[in-house]
Amino acid sequence: MEYHFDRVIERKGTDSLKWMKYGDDVIPLWVADMDFPSAEPVLQALHHRIDHGIFGYTRPTQELRDVIDIDSEPLSVGGQRRGDCLPPRPCGWP
Repeated sequence: MEYHFDRVIERKGTDSLKWMKYGDDVIPLWVADMDFPSAEPVLQALHHRIDHGIFGYTRPTQELRDVIDIDSEPLSVGGQRRGDCLPPRPCGWP
């Protein structure tokens, strides 16, 4: 897969919070809001779901549960326990 991180994508005027929050003298470098296109597998997965045409409520897959370790009690980030905890079955999750 080929990425073009040097390609400039103008985000001003696209309702991008990070570009609307500050003036032109600030270059916002937010980690969670990148200025390059999403990876092709992510786009394909979204297109697959959109093409289905139905957006009802779904159950979390076992794969998702494993990724976020939803059945564990202490919330751990980077191997270090944080003060907050996730309930074994968050509201709305079967």
